Amino acid sequence: MTPDTGAAAARVDWTPDLERALSRGTPAGSVEEWKQRAEALLSRQRCVFHRNSQISALYAALYLRRPGLFKWSGLAAIASHHVRLALWPLRLGADPTQGVDLPRALGRWQSLRIADVDRVRQVNNGIFDDIFWAHLVYDATPQGLTDLDRLLKGHRGYDQILGAFTRLEEGRRLLAASHPDADDVIWEANRAILEHEQRALVQPSFDQLSCGFARVFSFGASAGFEVGGLWKATSVLSSFYSHTLRNRMPSAAKRRLPLLTSYDDRWAWIDGAIVPRFRTFEGRKGRLEKTLTAIIDEAQRKGAGANTTA
Repeated sequence: MTPDTGAAAARVDWTPDLERALSRGTPAGSVEEWKQRAEALLSRQRCVFHRNSQISALYAALYLRRPGLFKWSGLAAIASHHVRLALWPLRLGADPTQGVDLPRALGRWQSLRIADVDRVRQVNNGIFDDIFWAHLVYDATPQGLTDLDRLLKGHRGYDQILGAFTRLEEGRRLLAASHPDADDVIWEANRAILEHEQRALVQPSFDQLSCGFARVFSFGASAGFEVGGLWKATSVLSSFYSHTLRNRMPSAAKRRLPLLTSYDDRWAWIDGAIVPRFRTFEGRKGRLEKTLTAIIDEAQRKGAGANTTA
């Protein structure tokens, strides 16, 4: 990934056009080619926040394309949308058009631990680069799982992803047969994708965050599934600290405060609170679709193009 630099030069129309990546004739012959297809769905956008909006919208569009299967992408859309709160200090480097000049921000605002903020930005970009393309491969042809298996042979670190999509294919067959276990099997597969994301991509970067930033980051961490204002979001909100402190063993509570940057603490929150609440929210007719459509609409309103991808 190249750095987010400079400001948007001109307005352009942008839409999360998944068909552009899925219907380009001969299937791509390598992981790198599929990653390029995914990257090409983003506009040539320099601004940090416009890129974040487009990544969130692509996740949302992926879920809306296959809501019965692609649960991870629905969660990822909302998580990526909320990442912008952690990225807020980068706005101090914005130019008059509100485009964020990343090198300037990184050079001028070290007192705000801006390098830590930038690491969060890199994690958001890295998750998209690592996982999004695999969903495209799986969905591109009826033999998507076979194509994915072929592509991932010899690629280290993708065993859990391939296992997850193998399980997802089983869930897909059960869903087609209206089997009562279909939803649980599909969620088991998506949970494995989420676990790969947190362990392989998020944790190595979070290990490098400064202690001070980690504490502030943990204190402010919460998850809501609606984007129509604070009141709506709090109806399905889970606070990292309140959940973790309430559910920790007494012996653990004596050792230290929980940290979002600790894999064990974070995964206990994700698996014990966020995923169950998301499943509940998903069952409330039309509400998740409304949220994801709002994320897409926001990205389209902001769609500004520039010369270099972030």
